[in-house]
Amino acid sequence: MVVVSISKLVAFLAISLSINVSVVAADVIGEESGPFASLREQYAALSPKGQFVTGACVGFVGTRIALTSAMGAVKIAGAVFVTAEVLHYTGILDDLPPFSNEQTALFSNLKNKALRHTENLRVQIRRQLNPNSVQTFVDRERMGALGMAGGAVVGFLF
Repeated sequence: MVVVSISKLVAFLAISLSINVSVVAADVIGEESGPFASLREQYAALSPKGQFVTGACVGFVGTRIALTSAMGAVKIAGAVFVTAEVLHYTGILDDLPPFSNEQTALFSNLKNKALRHTENLRVQIRRQLNPNSVQTFVDRERMGALGMAGGAVVGFLF
């Protein structure tokens, strides 16, 4: 049950990350000056079919990278869960000494930092996945966005 919930969460985060990276990359490449200006010019010179294929490749590769990372996280979480259950079942964890006050404070501090970073990540993803920014990207790069969506679906399925 826990592993299934974790896998759903990781899959959602992978898809969100893939879309987030695509939108951020499009915004960065969309700048008229900077290191990606020549790429922007070459992309703009492509035909609509070329922009579609480029978007499909970016969507496919981004999704495959995100899913590979997500599956690795799910495998690690599953292995940790199984190991913890085996240690609990065998009684090895019963003989552990209680935590000291310093260790409890350290764990509390680590938990607070993890929660703070998770909240910051959530806010960043929400900011990038704002329907207005996604709509602006789709309006500006229609064929690339369609290709990216198609490539992401193919990357997710295969």
